[in-house]
Amino acid sequence: MMKKIETKARPFKLDNIKDRLSEIGIEAISVTDIRSSHGSSSNDKSYLTEDYFVEFLPQIKVEVIVEDGKVDEVVAALQKASDDGDPAESKIYIYNIEQEF
Repeated sequence: MMKKIETKARPFKLDNIKDRLSEIGIEAISVTDIRSSHGSSSNDKSYLTEDYFVEFLPQIKVEVIVEDGKVDEVVAALQKASDDGDPAESKIYIYNIEQEF
């Protein structure tokens, strides 16, 4: 069975994600520019001593489809490449792919 692995990350992490996946033989990925809201507290920002609120933060969504046997390796690569200590940004989702046409 195939799995779809999906994660969100900050755009500047894309090169690191691609490099980590390439190291384990994953070249085919999909990347989508998205905007996310994680709730009010994580979107409160400061710049030059001014506080402001950003409703939606720019992110990328990375999607990879792999055989079952590669899932753990891909998840580990994504965790290394994109984890920055923010639990809202380090989530990885895994979906079953029932059929491929």
